[in-house]
Amino acid sequence: MALRSIAKAAFALGLFCGQCSAQTFQRLGACPKLGCIFPPDQADFLPGQYFDLRVEVHAPLNGSERIQGYTEPDRDFSITIVRQGGQNPKTASQFFEIEEPLLETWNFTWYEDLFAKAAGTPSVVRVASKIYRKVALYKPGNYIATLTYQGDEQTVANWTVRDIPPKRKAKNVVLFIGDGMTTNMITAARLIGHKSINGKYQTRLALDKFPVLGHQMTHSLDSFITDSANSATALYSGHKTTVNALGVYRDSSPDSLDDPKVESIAEIFRRVWNGGVGIVSTAFIADATPAALTAHTHNRGQYGNVVDSFLNGITNYSWTEWTGPDVLFGGGAEQFYPNEDSFQGQDYYKLFADKGYTVVLNNTELQASDNSSKHLGIFSVSNLAKWLDRNVYPENLEIESTAPDGSTGAATDQPGLKEMTLKALSILHNRHGEDGFFLMSEAASIDKQMHLLDYDRALGELLELDDTVKATKEYLASIGELENTLIVVTADHGHGFDVAGGVDTKYLEAQTGSRAKRGAIGTYGESGLSQYLVANRSAPIGSDQNLVYTSGTNFPVNWDPRYTLFQGFMANPDHRENYRVHKTGPRKPAISIEGFDEDDYYVSYKDAVTGFLINGTLPVDADQGVHSLTDVPVFSQGPCQEDFGGVFNSIDIFYGLAGCLGLIVDSDDEAHPTAMFSEDEDDSDAEAKLTAANIEGLSNRLDQEQANIEAEAQAELEDAAIQTNIQADVDLLDPTSTIPSLVPDLAAVRSRITETIRVLENFSKLTDKSKSRSEYTQQLLSDICIYYGYNEFLAAKLFNLFSPTEAFHFFEANETPRPMVLRTNTLRTNRRSLAQALINRGVVLQPVGKWSKVGLQVFESPVPLGATPEYLGGQYILQAASSFLPVMALAPQPGERILDMAAAPGGKTTYISALMRNTGVVIANDANRKRAKGLIGNIHRLGVKNTIVCNYEAQKAFPRILGGFDRVLLDAPCSGTGVIGKDPSVKTSKNERDFQLLPHMQKQLLLAAIDSVDSSSKTGGYIVYSTCSVTVEENEQVVQYVLRKRPNVTIVETGLPDGFGTKGFKAFAGKVFDENMTKTRRWYPHVENVDGFFVSTASVEKETVKSNGVVADSKDNDEFGGFDDEEDKVLIEKAEKKRLKSKGLHQKPGHSSKGGN
Repeated sequence: MALRSIAKAAFALGLFCGQCSAQTFQRLGACPKLGCIFPPDQADFLPGQYFDLRVEVHAPLNGSERIQGYTEPDRDFSITIVRQGGQNPKTASQFFEIEEPLLETWNFTWYEDLFAKAAGTPSVVRVASKIYRKVALYKPGNYIATLTYQGDEQTVANWTVRDIPPKRKAKNVVLFIGDGMTTNMITAARLIGHKSINGKYQTRLALDKFPVLGHQMTHSLDSFITDSANSATALYSGHKTTVNALGVYRDSSPDSLDDPKVESIAEIFRRVWNGGVGIVSTAFIADATPAALTAHTHNRGQYGNVVDSFLNGITNYSWTEWTGPDVLFGGGAEQFYPNEDSFQGQDYYKLFADKGYTVVLNNTELQASDNSSKHLGIFSVSNLAKWLDRNVYPENLEIESTAPDGSTGAATDQPGLKEMTLKALSILHNRHGEDGFFLMSEAASIDKQMHLLDYDRALGELLELDDTVKATKEYLASIGELENTLIVVTADHGHGFDVAGGVDTKYLEAQTGSRAKRGAIGTYGESGLSQYLVANRSAPIGSDQNLVYTSGTNFPVNWDPRYTLFQGFMANPDHRENYRVHKTGPRKPAISIEGFDEDDYYVSYKDAVTGFLINGTLPVDADQGVHSLTDVPVFSQGPCQEDFGGVFNSIDIFYGLAGCLGLIVDSDDEAHPTAMFSEDEDDSDAEAKLTAANIEGLSNRLDQEQANIEAEAQAELEDAAIQTNIQADVDLLDPTSTIPSLVPDLAAVRSRITETIRVLENFSKLTDKSKSRSEYTQQLLSDICIYYGYNEFLAAKLFNLFSPTEAFHFFEANETPRPMVLRTNTLRTNRRSLAQALINRGVVLQPVGKWSKVGLQVFESPVPLGATPEYLGGQYILQAASSFLPVMALAPQPGERILDMAAAPGGKTTYISALMRNTGVVIANDANRKRAKGLIGNIHRLGVKNTIVCNYEAQKAFPRILGGFDRVLLDAPCSGTGVIGKDPSVKTSKNERDFQLLPHMQKQLLLAAIDSVDSSSKTGGYIVYSTCSVTVEENEQVVQYVLRKRPNVTIVETGLPDGFGTKGFKAFAGKVFDENMTKTRRWYPHVENVDGFFVSTASVEKETVKSNGVVADSKDNDEFGGFDDEEDKVLIEKAEKKRLKSKGLHQKPGHSSKGGN
């Protein structure tokens, strides 16, 4: 007996010590003893809410909790449950009336404290466990769950099933989550977005106008600082959990997907009411806040599983039935298109589409889509672009390989939170006008930008959230649903952010040394007033200092004022701060450095070059700020708004929402409630009740209902008409045969395009004999205009360059920009060294191709490529690969005199200088003075020293002012038909007149360029002509023209690598060109994946002059068709007369001169 007592005392001591373990490290959250129950002590439940019950018994093998002689966990444990005031306790399987589950065993390890972690000496624990799946408690009251093990040791969990009235008060719920948003941030956003006069705001935030304000405490289950995963779980399920856990209580098992689950509000709402569910986020959609509505895992990083749960729910264990949300909008395309990051490598775009979803990949498609179907909208890889970048610095969206289709293009057509939310509301209202909907809309990047200390972008996101809330209320009022909808705006956690004064950034930048720079900060009376609403009228309209918004939109009109906010964090890494907006994209305040510990982070100097050092307060392995303890605000309006006032726990939001939606289930009967609202409500009164606030909305709703009835009647008539011909063959040339509506069915149009091409490519066998080839071609062109958005003129012009199949590939390729390419500046470095430096910064790249020794193609970059130390140091320039080609064809030699006739923005000029090794002289001309500023900047940054910049009109200046060049490069202004992927406006902006005027200008420029070449040059005597166009009028026809006008010019080989590019046309549309025209080169986006480009190299020989002083014309060129005589005869004659006059020559009356100087 004595030995037994000693053993029992030792076991009790072990349990006691377990409770006294350090706060930083715990064996298992919410399990201070060696017996664990999940849900744990103090858990709350909604009546009828599904959950899993997990029990564990632990046996530590080492460490402070080890008990002598206790090395195996008790496998004969028992778990009983009783409702207080009810019958005697029952075993869990009896209580829930389910089969007893099988016993499970495993081992796990943990560190007791920082010393054990540093020493690498974990404690090992053996576990015996059971889990009871998909159970529920239906009657309100207190319950006691008791785990008995190792004799009479017990762990007790006290549970509460909340007593919530079952009546449904709200038809709809819209829950806005400003991730990381605090009261301090709201105050700062109000300051920069709303005008104040003498301390009084002239306008207010939409949040300021909510009738009820509360505050929620965000503590998690086992720590007082939460992350977004377990805070979202608390908001959606009423159960607190641990960091990184989504919709589960974390157990100790190694399988992250088998942890005990709790049912979310989305799952319950769908199960109880079969209502609509919408999920919207500006984050990647598998991120924690949206994920917690359907995912159940203790590892939030299992993004593939999260995406699968959106579509299929939980499939590995018995759980509530889930058929997918009605709306799923956000980023994170890398989890959807088939690749190593998608779940099991599957194509989730296709899987969603197979289940009836309309899949949209950009804002244009989103706004044009029909509201009747379920929608999946994924608009970028990773997180969506920030409001500040989309609206003020849109060039920051030009990031290669961000397109949601998995291509190398950039995601430049992204919706914002407001666009996604309003579209989601339209779809949900259209699909669930009777049974209501639940919508969660998250402003995710308030948090993400606060982490990066990018306060300007974070506050921009908060103002966008406020604007979205305002628009949501207006939309709900317009459809008569505002009074039926509970709107709650809150956060999931906070950050330690605040504003303590102002900063004179001009003074700060003028000082040297950190201590002197700190003198730019003003506090108290010297903090000044906000300048974010004072536009700089001398700045261009639309720039970041002079923005204009529509009436009622409240954002800063000046994002880069001199006087900014003294704002900051209390938990941050080492970083520099200059208190100015970061124009090139989100900040990266701390970076890892090659040669140092890869887990440590250091100050990023380039993040705020003009600023000063702020020492960090976090461990050195932190590269961004962290969450804080602060309570966060809760704004509410609508039915049940009074339930969200005061200070309360985060889980209370779930119970408030669930109660208002009537989600209480008081038995295990699977039948849904039969009444939308409680029985004591008068439905007729609710329907007919009119107030000043809702009369307009209700009237609009009646109008909409009448319109819907009429639309349904019309649809029935159209359907009946279609059914009468249901067996008839589809007529390929009748667009209405596949589109029974007025809005084009793009999928049907695309299908018709491919089918028409198939017929045209095998016309003799596949054609309908009653249809001509021209009819098929005309239909194809019409469909191309509809599907790709071209005007009829340009579509036909481009189509005629190719076979039908190749034309299709060309139009397809124009839908995405070409890959991002860097050109190594060999005046500063070499390609290998540059590549290694960028790879060390996390950039994924490879050589652009064997044809170039200086190009690097970038696939992914965690850093802004226009702001790296290598970029700022002039080691590279961002330059389209196609623009390398004319310089390579020019082949400038050291010591030569070179003319770059249209030089801005400087990529080609600086490449020429690099090839010349800064010897000789380069005249870089551009008639546009504004464009020349960028040219000069690149010249200085890249260390070019042999270049002179001028701003002459080329036709007038060369060779009259300057001439005698060894080589001349003319990259002529053109239509841009080769760069449609970069500039889609070309599709509709170019017309027949453009292709009359542009070639005329190009011909005159090329004549001037030729005349500027020193035909006696010992090393040169060459002219290179190039355009970013694919049309014959701007390329071969221009070259042919100058061959006639300058018989001393001969086309020669470009010198570019064989097999790269396509030979120029020898003949086109009945016109025959010079036999050497095949020495010119063409490039197409669908062939070489570079911009469409044309390059021609020609040698200039000494001219043969007739006795009359006129340059001899070429031999008879009648066979070339004389295609210039009519198209620009007047313009050419006028220009020729002016040129001859300037040379002292005179045109003979009665005919055009064919001579030259």
